[in-house]
Amino acid sequence: MKNLNKVMILGVAMMAVSANAQFGAGSKKDFTMENGKSGGYFTYNPFTRASGGGSDANGYSFAVEKLIGTKENAEAILGFASARIDGSAWWQLSYRMYNSEDTSLQFGLYGGDGFGGKNDFSLTYWKDLPSQGEGAISLSAFAGLYRSGSDSKTDLSFGVKASYPLQNAVSIDATFWQLRRAGDSGNFLTVGVGYRF
Repeated sequence: MKNLNKVMILGVAMMAVSANAQFGAGSKKDFTMENGKSGGYFTYNPFTRASGGGSDANGYSFAVEKLIGTKENAEAILGFASARIDGSAWWQLSYRMYNSEDTSLQFGLYGGDGFGGKNDFSLTYWKDLPSQGEGAISLSAFAGLYRSGSDSKTDLSFGVKASYPLQNAVSIDATFWQLRRAGDSGNFLTVGVGYRF
């Protein structure tokens, strides 16, 4: 029953972004470098929910990402994300390298309150899914390995991101990320606003 509730929460969040979701841009296409934009992306998620270890908590998160390369030949995305959930703070540094137009490999480093002075790591494969027409939702699926520094165990993690454009520079974004850390299975669900600069 508890898992059913989590699925229902995800479904409601995806409908909130006209569902047709890590915490930054949905796909390489989100880094529009036209009209003087530099290939930057900022996401603020006033709704961030963490579930795991038998408890749920709400908070907020944000991410800043920068495309490395040119519009014609984007090579990688460098990112920083941070969240504060139920009085606890954590951060993520990421480097995502494209090996084709719609696939990439991301390395993540995590730390903050509750990490006991040890860092967590992730290695994640991303697949940008095709959009249907102008102004359509950008979807990305991701899956990979997550290593918890506190118990030195590595487990699978996966998720999905959605980005729905409101206008040229602004979008509604949502993310669902399932992972296992320090012996507990948990997930993150975020809904927020993305801005390209």
